[in-house]
Amino acid sequence: MKQKASHVIENIKRILTIHENNLKQLEIQAAKEKKTDKEVFTIVTREIHRASEQFSAEAKIDAFTFLDELRLRTPPAVRDRIVTVLPHLKPADNPDADVTFHRLLAFSPFSIGFVQQLADEIEELSRLLPDK
Repeated sequence: MKQKASHVIENIKRILTIHENNLKQLEIQAAKEKKTDKEVFTIVTREIHRASEQFSAEAKIDAFTFLDELRLRTPPAVRDRIVTVLPHLKPADNPDADVTFHRLLAFSPFSIGFVQQLADEIEELSRLLPDK
């Protein structure tokens, strides 16, 4: 499980690194070309959408599946001490289920902004797993 966690986290961090590098390059290019604030906003928004789509295509399913598995294996008292994006909502039809803010934002074109916190939560929960 820890090896799988490491793989999921590395994949998320790879996507975030690409996104950060793209934003830096766009910033340099915009300064060179003397883009207006509106043009920069449009370019940055496109990059945010691109990165969010990349996360959705390459990592989202694994990340959420693995996060769910980790949360199931972790006692609620311990899990509640993990820093995460709040709120966690409890559906009326299944009070044991959690609908996390990550999951709500996963369908947003701006989901990339919360992906680092998702990776952090997976990393924290995976540290609680026993070594084998």
